[in-house]
Amino acid sequence: MARAAPRRPGLPLALLLLAAGAALFAVNLSRIGVEHWPSIWHEPDLDDLATVRIHYTLLPRLVAALCAGLLLGLSAVLLRQALNNPLAEAGTLGVFAAARASSAATLVWLPGFAAGFFLPALAGAGLAIGITLLLSARAGLAPLRLVLNGLVLSLCLDAFTSLVILVHFEEIGELLVWQAGSLTQDNWAGARLLALAVLAAGAGALLLRRPLALLELGDEAMRALGLSPALLRLAVIALALLPAALVCAELGILGFVGLAGAALADLSGARRPGQYLLAAPLLSAGLLLVTDQTTLLLSGAIDIPAGTVTALLGAPLLVVLLGRLPRATASRTALPPTAHRRRHGGRVLVLAAVALALATLLGLSVGRLPEGFTLATGADWWELLPWRWPRLAAAGAAGGMLAVAGCLMQRLTGNPLASPELTGVSSGAALIMIPAVLLLPPMGRNEAMLLAGLGALAMMALCLRLAGRSGLAPERLLLTGVAVSALAGSVLSVAMVFGDPRLARLLGWLSGSTYAVRPADALLALAMLALAAAALPLLHRWLMLLPLGAATAGAAGLGVGRARFVLVVLTAALTAGATLIVGPVSFIGLLAPHLARRAGLATPLAETLGALLGGATLMMLADLLARTLAFPWDAPAGLVVTVLGALGYGLMMGRR
Repeated sequence: MARAAPRRPGLPLALLLLAAGAALFAVNLSRIGVEHWPSIWHEPDLDDLATVRIHYTLLPRLVAALCAGLLLGLSAVLLRQALNNPLAEAGTLGVFAAARASSAATLVWLPGFAAGFFLPALAGAGLAIGITLLLSARAGLAPLRLVLNGLVLSLCLDAFTSLVILVHFEEIGELLVWQAGSLTQDNWAGARLLALAVLAAGAGALLLRRPLALLELGDEAMRALGLSPALLRLAVIALALLPAALVCAELGILGFVGLAGAALADLSGARRPGQYLLAAPLLSAGLLLVTDQTTLLLSGAIDIPAGTVTALLGAPLLVVLLGRLPRATASRTALPPTAHRRRHGGRVLVLAAVALALATLLGLSVGRLPEGFTLATGADWWELLPWRWPRLAAAGAAGGMLAVAGCLMQRLTGNPLASPELTGVSSGAALIMIPAVLLLPPMGRNEAMLLAGLGALAMMALCLRLAGRSGLAPERLLLTGVAVSALAGSVLSVAMVFGDPRLARLLGWLSGSTYAVRPADALLALAMLALAAAALPLLHRWLMLLPLGAATAGAAGLGVGRARFVLVVLTAALTAGATLIVGPVSFIGLLAPHLARRAGLATPLAETLGALLGGATLMMLADLLARTLAFPWDAPAGLVVTVLGALGYGLMMGRR
């Protein structure tokens, strides 16, 4: 007989986490050796150092952890409902990236403007919210438009911040600590502010509890009931983003906390908005509290960022729960609609091919000398060809591979937020390179690529193993990738907190660079891209059926498990090849498929080919600009391509 679903899904696990956090807090108090500590809440003895430490440090830290967890969990739940996507969080709409970029700019160029990061981060986050909503207002705040606008804004701001860190690495140590998230307190001001925010956000969530259920009906159904989808979505998004921005400004970036709480609520059986609103905030609060108190117990006087450690502990917990659950049902997400102008698909592909040819010609001909730009012709062109073609070919092949991988990933999962990095290969390469850079002597390119390849292979095998227990169901595959990516990001944040200058070299690779590409690398990348392009016609039927769901695809005679496995392996192989050669370039794999759809490419084959051509063109242009704009320095091509792609996205969206 099947076990009945719990009436309050996620509540037992949340209570267990909260109880564990309270026990750890009691242990931390007992280590100080103060008796009658409950009276310290309201009558602290200011002549006793231990009492002062408890009243002004430990107690507000406890309250801040609980309030921040509640606010971030509530924010993630509201955004999941408003955007109908399990990967949605405040960072999706650019809040965290804007706060980080604003703080970095203030620290470098206006160091005396504000004490601390609160005002710059809050101003940046608020500006990002306003820009995202304004850009999406023309489309009636449609979820897909909101997500894409937020992602493009986030990627551009992250590119700007990465460039600032690379240029001012030794001057920006405070930002590296702040962005990792810290719950350290020395007074009650921050805790009181977060507590008031919890009361306000909780009241707002209660008022919106019933309307939240209507968001799942779709815009047409809400209009039929006399409701405005745009106004309801605006209220929900504002209620979700403002508390998250406040937490970010006060404590730093605790990005994984809310997403982990919402995912744990989902895995615990929550299905209705009311269940999510109760379970996810409590789970997030319990996870953050346990992490912070454990860190405080083990670290002693060293302040280890709570946001980083939460990802270090929360990601394995999420992975373990994913592995213990039975086979998943069909994904609740849906691929965005196909393009509007299907009859122009052939013309779009021809124009994309012409653009690729022009980008190739420019990349091989245009250069820069101290006196200005130059155009190589005749003998000069042939003399410079051996120096330019390897990095240009590698850039184009890497862009094409990541674009194809992004199309496969989004078709496989039916989720417009899915990117190739969620296969785990980029995270695996980064995870193994961090200790290698810090602990091993300097390596040559061959050794570094071999080591990164082993890390990528190991992480891909782990993701396949964990997601394979559910038949590579889309939701499990995505959540596994998110957990692994959060784990890699947290390890990098921990390493950056110590400010080791050797990490600047690793940051350059993570930003995407073609500086060290050799002819052999370029030929290998071109061969991989050619094989992938040749295989696309064979995959057309799979890519057409899989977004319809496992039941529909199976009824049409498709072996869903086998198709998913082949597509995941192919996606991971393409991502690994591009990552090892030029580094991880998030923009191409995430947004190239959307650009192809918006250009009018409707069928899976046309969409993937269009994304391939567009991704290759963008990376070639990015490589050209990277080696000429900042001459004699070589800028990271991954950062340049983000700006180029954002401009192309803006022009295309402006025309629609």
